[in-house]
Amino acid sequence: MIQRFLNLFIFCLFFLSWNWEKLSLKKESPKLSVKTHWIVDTVENEGLRRSFINNTSPLVTKKWVLSGNSIDGVKAYDKKSGRLIWSFSIPGGLSKPLVLNRDKLYFGGKDGFFYSLDLETGSLEWKYYISSELAGQPLIEEGRIYFLTENHKLYSLDLKGRLVWLASHSISNEAFMVKGNFSPIVIGNKIYFAFQDGFVKAFKKETADLLWKVKLSSQPILSVLGKSKNCLLVPVFNEHLYCLNPENGKVMKKVEGGFASIVDENSGRIYQSYKKTLLAYKIDNFQFLWKKKLKAQPAFAPSLFKDYLVYGFPSLGELQIRRAKDGSFVNEYLFGKGLAGFVSVDSKDNSLYFLSVDSYLHKISFY
Repeated sequence: MIQRFLNLFIFCLFFLSWNWEKLSLKKESPKLSVKTHWIVDTVENEGLRRSFINNTSPLVTKKWVLSGNSIDGVKAYDKKSGRLIWSFSIPGGLSKPLVLNRDKLYFGGKDGFFYSLDLETGSLEWKYYISSELAGQPLIEEGRIYFLTENHKLYSLDLKGRLVWLASHSISNEAFMVKGNFSPIVIGNKIYFAFQDGFVKAFKKETADLLWKVKLSSQPILSVLGKSKNCLLVPVFNEHLYCLNPENGKVMKKVEGGFASIVDENSGRIYQSYKKTLLAYKIDNFQFLWKKKLKAQPAFAPSLFKDYLVYGFPSLGELQIRRAKDGSFVNEYLFGKGLAGFVSVDSKDNSLYFLSVDSYLHKISFY
């Protein structure tokens, strides 16, 4: 009798433990569904659609979604309805994503000018001639605008469009050129730029005096990624993700990766898109966490949406969703043609915004 009771008691414990584990896993790993809210065409002239190329990502504000493309300029849309609010035409369109500082927009145009627009009206505040069709995404820091152009000029402007300083970087004609992001990073009184010929340079932020330079590779560097615990993170195209000493440029660590990266300081992780794979590392010590093989190389670095990674491909019309914790596949969203820019995340309304290469702006959400 006692033995039967003990067996029944053990079975009940096992049953409760097994079901609790199932409930816990279900709670930690919910199945996400995707809802389409609206899709709008950002190109009015059908003849221009063929010339649309990969370019920029939507900029999400409290009320609007702003989209710039490589054809005709900037447009602002209502977040809820997708209705067009205002547009600003630029011959040849934009070269890189928009940046918002307070109520002003900043970006480079393919007509050789750098622009500032008023957010509310789309009216021109000022423009500055930079003699380059490609200006990297600008960085705005303490009332200064910093950016790098395709002809390897380094600019610092004030918020009124006046030149503060201008520097340059000589690059050989043999360098393997890729139209990367070119966004600099500021740490203290230093600003760091990465270049197409594998160089990283540190300058004084106020005067552009060169502090140090290091050549990491003959491959292009698409951007200086960021900093964590005295480590300057630099991805080298199809090679490695480097950790440099920000004081002198000395290589401290390097790991597999190097195409496109994001840093999540909340979880202490780096996520890499590299040779048809996604990889995750710890920020503080570059410890490898997980690696997932993909069907194709993502067009850009994944975007972080809550506990998920979202990414797309340059010629495949689908977004894929994976858990940031372990890289496991969650769901996919089919939308037609390839991804034209980073997926923009708005956690407040639980939505994602992205531009497809056929010029359509999409709003979707998870539930």
